[in-house]
Amino acid sequence: MNKRGYTLIEVIAVIGILAVITGIFSINMTNILKNSNEEKKENLINDAELALDAWLNADISRLKNVPNCPNQHAYDINILINFGYLKPNDYPETIYACIDSRGVLSFS
Repeated sequence: MNKRGYTLIEVIAVIGILAVITGIFSINMTNILKNSNEEKKENLINDAELALDAWLNADISRLKNVPNCPNQHAYDINILINFGYLKPNDYPETIYACIDSRGVLSFS
């Protein structure tokens, strides 16, 4: 007699294999999403720093008011949004800037 279907052991083995594959996939996706969020945050900070640099260099009087390092001045991100240097996004609330010993803007 020819039996059709799978035994209970075969079904449990397939479910176990699928569980292992799902576990590996979910761990990898978690790492990918975490790295993606960190990269997005770094890119937003870089964009904000570039916008602050452009805003400060657009008016020499703004640039003259930037203190020398290690003293820093906090700039509100909304200034850059209001002047059109940035579009609203999840930027940090403030960016700190100073002029280093070489005369170059430095951000933190």
